[in-house]
Amino acid sequence: MFYIYVDLIPLLCGLLQVWLHMLESNQSDDICLYHEKDDMFSLGLQTSESKQYLFVESGSKNTSFIFYLDISKQSKELVVLTPCVYGIDTTASHRGNHFYIKRRSEEFYNSELIACPLDNVAETTVLLPHRER
Repeated sequence: MFYIYVDLIPLLCGLLQVWLHMLESNQSDDICLYHEKDDMFSLGLQTSESKQYLFVESGSKNTSFIFYLDISKQSKELVVLTPCVYGIDTTASHRGNHFYIKRRSEEFYNSELIACPLDNVAETTVLLPHRER
């Protein structure tokens, strides 16, 4: 089970954290997967439609970036899917052997769709390019 912990005393420990809890175990054994220290960002959790991956999104008003975790392998470490780049907003999905990422920015105001293979997320292919106005 995954959950987001909101620190009510941000000056002491930071703001938002994503934790992994194994059922029937003590909460003290939980594992912190991610700690968002920037108070301009919020966190969201979403499973892929395939239920194979967990997406952790950190986002602000105009910037978002995504980590993923392979649930089927019981991995305990997040992997960067989209890096944090100011002004770029991303969403992700999974199907077959690829992740699909919708990317939007001031330059690409109506989005573009890119794909990357599961075994090399840095290798991206634009499937639907941004259209000019």
